[in-house]
Amino acid sequence: YVLETHAQDVIQFIQNKISKPVILFGLSLGGMISLMAAARHPDLVSKVIIGDSPLTLETLEPMIAAQQVMGKQLLTLIEAGQ
Repeated sequence: YVLETHAQDVIQFIQNKISKPVILFGLSLGGMISLMAAARHPDLVSKVIIGDSPLTLETLEPMIAAQQVMGKQLLTLIEAGQ
């Protein structure tokens, strides 16, 4: 999983189970996931509360790079049929 996949899971849950705008609380990486979900679907998120989340450029850039590397590795495995 990459952060974007988690954000999409959150959105799908809201759409399928709640069907109205929600207040999201995200702890640690969940804070980043909550922000991503809210940014992509502001119609489904009325407020975002973030706790203890690593939200600086110094912490975000390496995490994003690591997520991209992991995603590429996973795609390579899928394409190879593993």
